[in-house]
Amino acid sequence: MRCVQCNSEVADSMRFCPQCGNPMSSQQPQLGQSWQFQQSQCQESHQVQHHQPQQELPQQSQTGVVLKFVEYLFYILSAADFLLGTFGIVDLTGFKYSPIIFGVIGAAIGQYVKKKYGIVDEEN
Repeated sequence: MRCVQCNSEVADSMRFCPQCGNPMSSQQPQLGQSWQFQQSQCQESHQVQHHQPQQELPQQSQTGVVLKFVEYLFYILSAADFLLGTFGIVDLTGFKYSPIIFGVIGAAIGQYVKKKYGIVDEEN
């Protein structure tokens, strides 16, 4: 039989081509086989590809969704503390860097949810 990769002569008992290492299979077309064999083999593989079931998307965990909600709450709290403190309306925490801390906590929760539960914000 001949190797389809490098076209070298390979004994029928060999599982791999000694020249290029290509796996030798009984399904490989040999020289002299008809074109119809190759065509039917191609049609079979084409049909198999179209009838494979679609992969289902993993369901989102309730814990992950709740944590994503908490992440957004920290972002809102950060923005509210920053804006209300900047305009002198009210100081929510009395701490100068609290908006930054709230933002960092929100980002940390977001990274945890992304890594653990695979929940990410959708980008359109």
